[in-house]
Amino acid sequence: MRTEVNYMERNAFEVIEQVVKNRLTKQKAAVILNCSIRTINRKIIRYKEDGINGFMHGNCNKKSNKAISRIIINKILRLRHEIYYDLSYIHFWEKLTKNHDIIISYKTLISILEKEYIISPFSHRSTRKKIAKKIMEDKTLNQQQINQFLNESILDPKLAHPLQPRKEYFGECVQTDASIHNWIDTEKWALHAFIDDSTGIVLSAYFDKQETLYGYYMATKAMFLEYGTPKEILTDKRTVFYSTRKNVDQSDANTQYGFMCNQLGITLSCTSVAQTKGKIERLWGSFQKRIPQELRLAGITDMNLANEWIKEFIKSYNQKHALKIDEKKNTFVPWESHEVDIDFALSTHYTRKALNGSTIKFENKNYATFDQYGKRINLAKKQDVMVVKTFTGEIFANYYTNFYSLIEINKEKFIAENINIEVSKINKTKTTNNKWKNSNWIMYQKKWKDHSSTYKFSIK
Repeated sequence: MRTEVNYMERNAFEVIEQVVKNRLTKQKAAVILNCSIRTINRKIIRYKEDGINGFMHGNCNKKSNKAISRIIINKILRLRHEIYYDLSYIHFWEKLTKNHDIIISYKTLISILEKEYIISPFSHRSTRKKIAKKIMEDKTLNQQQINQFLNESILDPKLAHPLQPRKEYFGECVQTDASIHNWIDTEKWALHAFIDDSTGIVLSAYFDKQETLYGYYMATKAMFLEYGTPKEILTDKRTVFYSTRKNVDQSDANTQYGFMCNQLGITLSCTSVAQTKGKIERLWGSFQKRIPQELRLAGITDMNLANEWIKEFIKSYNQKHALKIDEKKNTFVPWESHEVDIDFALSTHYTRKALNGSTIKFENKNYATFDQYGKRINLAKKQDVMVVKTFTGEIFANYYTNFYSLIEINKEKFIAENINIEVSKINKTKTTNNKWKNSNWIMYQKKWKDHSSTYKFSIK
């Protein structure tokens, strides 16, 4: 509470005092104080009635009409302590606006919280030092209260990554990674995600128990169907993307995922430097501050429900934090133009040798090969054959440009009727422009083994 006049009020008092004592005219006083003669007359009346105190502003020591009521402040503090205790400042501010219709500025919220020594769990070191200094200088607190404030659990701030320039075109490069984190309180999940380098749009995300090829395939499938195929995928040197074999050219990954990218004309780049893929690394910092709290508030502990929920979360996240897509700079290739069934494209490939009786053993089961007309295909003994297992679990045999149906050999299934049913599925591998014919997993493996251009191939 202010009890004394300030410099400007004291100056006005001294000028009016000169006027009252006939040492200064009203006209000169009006020029000095930059006001009218009528205002000088009012000031003279206040001088005679109240003296110097009459020059204090009328709203001095009065509460502003725009001030937040104590009821609202108490409600904010209660919500912070009881419900939103683990949210960042800005996340908490968004929740107040969206869920509780409390409309205040972000800076006002910070002022309210810091006045009560409530620190964000993601505060920077400088902020924590500033608050700690205020706590130590607060004479209204006893030593026990000071220790209580200073010993509050505060997460260490994350190290900032150096700034990387954005790509110019949407789909020119997308970054992918997985974060193993306590997305729910009871266990750790692996969240697989893709983010566009140009716009910062989160393209897809998928929860799984571990960081797996299946998890990346699920996130990849969602991205392909929604946006198309990008020019480049940038990731780390996980074995899903990067071969650990020695003396192998790593210009393209000798892995199942690398084979898929090779067939679709996508460049797969791997790096061991986290800062190179800074977009996805910073995304984990943001997601780890939001998703666990959002899942807790939504009461979601089931992974299937979480995978449905995160689709809507990504939409709202992109609206707030990503740039808009410029269609003139969109380099994503629509999935329909590839003319390949997506579950067949996202398949895994295994090399098997033909056994006696022209059979192939795969996953502890024996299979015979049939063409699309139901005719048995005889294989030479020890002939290398590629087994293709689609994303939906269907299996086919591939030998160079030909695909064959694999039918399990047992008394129940190895009959003509079931053979005709199974061979009909082979049509999904055939299209008017089947780009998969141009390549074969066996030849792909030989390319890396022999380091020869003889085995190089392209879908272009």
